[in-house]
Amino acid sequence: MVSAQNGEPPPGADGFAPPPRPNLLQELNLSKDQIQQLRVINREWNPRRQNAQRAFRLAQRDLDESIYENEVDEATINRKKDAVKSAHDELINTQTTMQTMIRKILTNQQLAKFKQLRQQFAQKGQEKPINRPVNQRQNQPVRPLQKRILRPNQKP
Repeated sequence: MVSAQNGEPPPGADGFAPPPRPNLLQELNLSKDQIQQLRVINREWNPRRQNAQRAFRLAQRDLDESIYENEVDEATINRKKDAVKSAHDELINTQTTMQTMIRKILTNQQLAKFKQLRQQFAQKGQEKPINRPVNQRQNQPVRPLQKRILRPNQKP
């Protein structure tokens, strides 16, 4: 009632509240042992995954900055490109290992349910309308501008 008085709708009243995510532990009907195994995997592998994601983002940013320096240095760009590849490989290896370990915990029935939930979640994401302005000439959505502040004499 107080929020209505100052003109603010309650959370979710605008129709843009995020859809509720399924509780996988309940939906998959995991045993206590399976839950414990998942917790061990997450405790061990989440920090590794997060570090790999961070390293990949930083390597990409570093490469991007090198590309748009005032002076182009091909050797530096190639080194940083290799660093991005290496960081990406580490990220893929970490994610794959973690997901494979989780997969081994699930029974075939739980795996089928997991695939079903994953597909439903993906479909909900695809069905969500995107309210972007449309370029009338090309009938294409207008993409947001990059969040890059160009330096003087820097190519866009």
